[in-house]
Amino acid sequence: GYVPTARMIGGDFSIFASTACQSKAYTLPASLGFSGNKISPALLSPVGVKCAQTFPAALNECGLTKYGFIANSDEDLPVGRIDYQKSEKHSIFGRYNAGNLNRTSTFDGKHPLSVNNYGVHDLDYQIALGDTYLVSPTIVNQFRVSAARTNIVKVDDTYASWATFGANYTPIGGATMVTTVSGGLGFNVGSTGNVPGQSHNGPAWSISDDVSWVKGNHQLGFGYNIYKQGMNYWSGLNAVGSSTFNGVYTGLGNAANGLGMADLLLGQASAFSQGTTYGFYNRQYYMASYLQDSWRATRHLTVNIGLRWEPYLSQYSKTGQIHSVVPSLFTANYHSPVFTNAPAGVIFPGDPNYKCGNSFNCN
Repeated sequence: GYVPTARMIGGDFSIFASTACQSKAYTLPASLGFSGNKISPALLSPVGVKCAQTFPAALNECGLTKYGFIANSDEDLPVGRIDYQKSEKHSIFGRYNAGNLNRTSTFDGKHPLSVNNYGVHDLDYQIALGDTYLVSPTIVNQFRVSAARTNIVKVDDTYASWATFGANYTPIGGATMVTTVSGGLGFNVGSTGNVPGQSHNGPAWSISDDVSWVKGNHQLGFGYNIYKQGMNYWSGLNAVGSSTFNGVYTGLGNAANGLGMADLLLGQASAFSQGTTYGFYNRQYYMASYLQDSWRATRHLTVNIGLRWEPYLSQYSKTGQIHSVVPSLFTANYHSPVFTNAPAGVIFPGDPNYKCGNSFNCN
C-alpha cells in the first residue's frame, strides 16, 4: 500500500504528485492554497494529519509501505456422552458437545492497513438427555429433550475511529474504521462487511416423544416434537461507517485531476456515511405429531401408511419490531396510536388494526 509520508504531512506533495510516483503528473490547484504542489501545513486538517501520523514511516517518498496480516486461530471441540442402564427395561443417556473458536483480527496492533478482517469468538454448545423405557415386550417409549445455543461474536479491533482523531463522529462503532483512499496511489483500511461490533446468538430447545408398538403384523408408531428457535442479533456495521477520499476535492470536482491522499490530509471526503447500532430478537415455534403403521400384509409385501400434522406457527418478534402498511388505512389517513408520528396507514403490534400480536403474520 501507499501511505502519507512525512513530507506530505508537512504539506509538500511535489514528489508524490510527480511521475516519479504516479502514472501522470498532477498539479494541485492554487485556488485551494497550493503552489508548486505545496501547501501551508496550517491549511491541512488536524483530523487528517492525526490519522496520517498513525501510519508507520513510509519506505520511500512515494509512500510505499508493507505489512502482513495476523492469522491466529484456535478451536476446541469437546464432546462427551454417558449411558446409564438403570434396569433391564430402562436406560438413560446424556450428551454434551461444543465448539469454541477464537480467531484474532488481522490487525497486527501497529499498522492500520492490516485492519482487514475482524476477529471472532464463537461458542456453540448443545446438551441432550434421552430416556428409553420398555413398557412391555411389544411397546417401547423414547423420550428426548435437548437445548442448544450459538454465540457468534465479532471481536472489536483496537485501532481507532475518526472520533479518535477529533472528527465530529460518534464512537459507538468501536475503535475501527472503513476508509478508502484512491485517486493516485492510496490505501484501504478495513472493509465493508468485515467489521466488528456484531454478534448474534440463537437459543433453542426441543422436546420429543416416540412410541413404537408391535401388534401382530403391525408396527405402530406415534409421537410428537416441539422445537423453539430464537435469534438475538446485534449489528454495529452501520455504526462503524465508511469514508472515501478519491481526489474529487483537489481535482475541483473531477477526481481524475486530484489526489486522494491530498484530500485526506485536507479533511475533505468525497463520501461519508454512518448509522447506528441495531438489533432484533425473533422467535419461532415448530410443532409436529404423527401416526404411522408398518403393516406386513404378506411375506413379500409391506405397506407403510401414516398421517403427520405440522401446523405453521409464524415467526414473531420478542420486542414487537414489526410494521405493516395497509393501503385502505392509508386512504383513510389512519395514524397508529402506537407511534403517532408514523406515516398514515402504517400499523404496529399493539395497534387495534394489527391482528397478529407480535407475529409477522397470523398463523
